[in-house]
Amino acid sequence: MRTFGIILMTFLMAIGGVVLLASLVPFDIGVQGGQLTYLKPEYNAALSAQTPPIPDWYFLFVYFFYKSVNPVDASWIFLGWTAVTVLFPFIDQYVFRHKAPHPVMRPAAIALGTGFIVSS
Repeated sequence: MRTFGIILMTFLMAIGGVVLLASLVPFDIGVQGGQLTYLKPEYNAALSAQTPPIPDWYFLFVYFFYKSVNPVDASWIFLGWTAVTVLFPFIDQYVFRHKAPHPVMRPAAIALGTGFIVSS
């Protein structure tokens, strides 16, 4: 219970530090003429229409995969990848029927696990 309290206090202190830092140094806010103003440029609809939307960096692999492969096939590939990832413990235990507790004695587990780690 004591360890949980220490972890909780550390978490709350870290969140408090982030909130304190964000309130002391806000992003894109500056002082001009004694007034707080946003430093971002004004929205221009003509400029935004010329720029194609691109997702954030963590979705770029999905975005470019859908651009390079037929979208229906890409959806099936991602669905299969997700299904194997979620069902992997059951596949390893009931399909391959390994009784060895150590992963080295289960080559299918090592191969599939390594493949999914490398591909993500």
